[in-house]
Amino acid sequence: MPRWRACWAAAQITGVLVSSYVWLLLALTSPTATAAVVLVGVGYVVGRTSRAGMWWRFGARPATSAERDRVLAATVPVTALRGRHEPTIWIGRRMDTGAVVMVGERHLVVREDVLRRVLTGDLADEQVSALVTHALGQRHVRGSALVAAAEVYCLPWELVAVAANHVGRVGRRVPLLPLAWRARWVVFGMALIDSVRGSRWLALVGVALIALLSWSTGYLQRRWIKRIHALGQQRILADCFGPALAGLCGHVPGVKDGRSASRHFDGSSRVMSHRGGQGDGCYADKLLPPTGAPRVADTDPGERFRYGRSDR
Repeated sequence: MPRWRACWAAAQITGVLVSSYVWLLLALTSPTATAAVVLVGVGYVVGRTSRAGMWWRFGARPATSAERDRVLAATVPVTALRGRHEPTIWIGRRMDTGAVVMVGERHLVVREDVLRRVLTGDLADEQVSALVTHALGQRHVRGSALVAAAEVYCLPWELVAVAANHVGRVGRRVPLLPLAWRARWVVFGMALIDSVRGSRWLALVGVALIALLSWSTGYLQRRWIKRIHALGQQRILADCFGPALAGLCGHVPGVKDGRSASRHFDGSSRVMSHRGGQGDGCYADKLLPPTGAPRVADTDPGERFRYGRSDR
C-alpha cells in the first residue's frame, strides 16, 4: 500500500466505525432506504468525473474555449500536461480545497476567482504552473475511486464532524468549554476505574475505545493533512517550481522578501524532500484562499471538511 494510502486509511478509522454503526441501524430498520443509498453512492463514485459529478463536487462547469486556451498557455512550463496529456479544464465555484485541483490524470479544476486572475495577467505563468504542479502531486488522491467511496461511506460521520466543527468554533468563545474538553481524561479515568471495580468488562472496552478515539481522531487527521500537503510540495520541488511558489507565499518563516524566498526554496529543496515536504516552506493550497474565506494557515488544522478533504 503506498504511503499516502496508509496515512489516509488511518485517518478514516473513526469515520468508518461511526458510519458502520449508522449504516447497520439503517439496514436493520429500512432495507429499501439502504439500497437506495447504496445505488446513489455507486453512481457518485462511477460518475465522479462526469459533468454532473464535477458540478456536485466543485460546482464546476466546462471551461469555454478561450478560458481553456489561456489556462493551457499558462501551464506550458508543466511538461506533464503537454501534448496528449492536456487535461480537460473545469471552472469551479465551490473549491475549499485549494486554488487548483487535479482530479486523476485528465481533469484540471481551476477556481473561478483564480481564473479571473489568470485572464487578467495578475498571475504569472510560472505561478500558475506552480499551483498546477502542486495539484499534480495530489492527483492520485483527488481522483481515487477508493477515496471517493470512503467519502460516501463515511457521510454520517462527516455530518457529525461538520456539526461539531461549528459547535467548536462557537465553544472557543466560552472559556470553560476548552477546559472541559481537556479534562475529559479525568472523566475517562474515573469511568475506567468504576468499570473495573464493577467487573463491567464490556463497558471498560467501550470507554477505553472512546478515550482512544478522542485523541487519535484529531492526531491522525492532522497527520493526513500534512501528508497531502507534502505530496504537492514534493512535486513542486521535483519540478523546480519552488521560486515561483515563493512568489505566491504571503509568509515564509524566516524569509522577508521574494529574492530571499527564492533562495530559501532553492536551498531547502533537498532537505524538504527528505522530510516529506514538511519543512519551513508554505503550502500551495494554503495560498489564494477563496474570497471572504480565511487563509488555511490561519485556521484550525483539524477543520478537515473545509480544507482537508479532496472535495466538497
